This record gives sequence, C-alpha cells and structure tokens, in this order.
Amino acid sequence: MAGRGYAIFDTGVGRCGIVWSEAGIAGVHLPETRELETRGRLYRLYPGAREMRPPFNAQIAIEGIAAQLRGQDSDLADVVLDMSGIPAFNQRVYEYTRTIPRGETRAYGEVAAGIRREGTDRSVVQAIAKNPFMSPRTGGGPLRRQDLAPWRHHLQAPPAVNRGHASDGRQDPVRRAAARCPAAPT
Repeated sequence: MAGRGYAIFDTGVGRCGIVWSEAGIAGVHLPETRELETRGRLYRLYPGAREMRPPFNAQIAIEGIAAQLRGQDSDLADVVLDMSGIPAFNQRVYEYTRTIPRGETRAYGEVAAGIRREGTDRSVVQAIAKNPFMSPRTGGGPLRRQDLAPWRHHLQAPPAVNRGHASDGRQDPVRRAAARCPAAPT
C-alpha cells in the first residue's frame, strides 16, 4: 500500500473516520453532524488518502474505538501509531498519555513532569489540543451523540488528562460548562 488509506465506520455515536499509512494509524476522527461532513474533514486533513478496506492494525483500532464509544473497555495499547510529521515534543506527550491507566487522571503539569519537561504545562496543553489519535473514554454506560455535543470541539484532550487547575482548585470554563456531560474526562 502506498500513501494513506481511510475508512468510515459505524459506532454508537455515529460514523467515525480513521486514517492510516504503512507506518500505522495517522488519525481518528469523531463523527460530525453528517457523514458527508466527516468525510470532508478527512479530505481536508489527509488530501491524498483513499477509501479502502482497513488493514489489520486499523481494524483492531476500529473495533476498540467502537467498543469505547459503547462504554465498554478496550485496550488500544498495541495499536501502532504513525507519528511522522508530528513534532517530537507532541510525540512524547502522546506516548506518555497512552501509558496512563484507564480511570486515572493527570494534570497537565504532571504530564510535563512525566516526560521530564517540568514547566511546559502550556506546551502540553497545545500538544493535547492537536492530538490526531483522540477517541473518548467513558466511565459508564454507552455514549449517545448528544453526550458528545458539549465536547465536540474539546475532545482532543485525552480523558486521562485532568483539564482542571490542580494548583488553585479552580476548573477551566470548558470543564465547568460540561460538568454534567458523561463523556467528560474525569
């Protein structure tokens, strides 16, 4: 296979998109309001990608993501990611956040300390905001499309990262506004 491929797949919250290359998964995208919009987003982000049958690595990722979106546990640790073109700092952040056990949280400062880059909290925030591999995790029952609505533009933060300000006890406005959202990270 040369270049990148993509697939649109069904989940409990709509039709998601996944993009891959020979090196691994290049991106995961939650559903837009309509499938046409999800496809449009994939075309804009990965203009050379062609729709095709997912290889084994992508199929494992699809099954795991679909399970997570049903509120079930799944282990995506063995899914290979294609981090080519991603800055080295962001790669370190993504690799570290993948090691955080499900149900545990870390403040941005703790992630920075975990990658031995204390004082880079803002850079960690920016890296997480650009995470192309994001898929939400839930603490309970199946997700519905309306559960994702408050987080549509903020789902880039892995659920293992605490968006609240641990240092002064306040929470950021996004977290405060979506406090009742079951898809919100804990």
